[in-house]
Amino acid sequence: MISALLSTMLFLIELCRIGVRTYQDMSYLPFPISIAIAVLWIAILFVLVPRLTAVDIRRVKPAIRGALSWGFAMFIASIADDYLRSRLIGDSSFRPSILGIGASLLWWLLGGAFFGWSFWSRTARAK
Repeated sequence: MISALLSTMLFLIELCRIGVRTYQDMSYLPFPISIAIAVLWIAILFVLVPRLTAVDIRRVKPAIRGALSWGFAMFIASIADDYLRSRLIGDSSFRPSILGIGASLLWWLLGGAFFGWSFWSRTARAK
């Protein structure tokens, strides 16, 4: 799993080094890159954090686990997708503001908390 994460990061670094102007159609590229960033966050949260600290994310309450894993990953993916669309494609609709980013973070964290509560609390009761 760590080798897959490293190869993804190397691909992103190489893409930035070469420059995106060498590719013909860049309209599809922001989505897979932002999803790779979100998967990288989930891998860091569930693999590296328990190894480096004494915190095991699987033992945290389901709502907090959902907010930290799914919610924050979707927040990162949406911000990365908007930013990459503005940089690679030239989409000028991405105008980051503190209020907009904060509202997006709150929205995704609440969605992640609901997801964690509905998904992991049922599986904990089933055991």
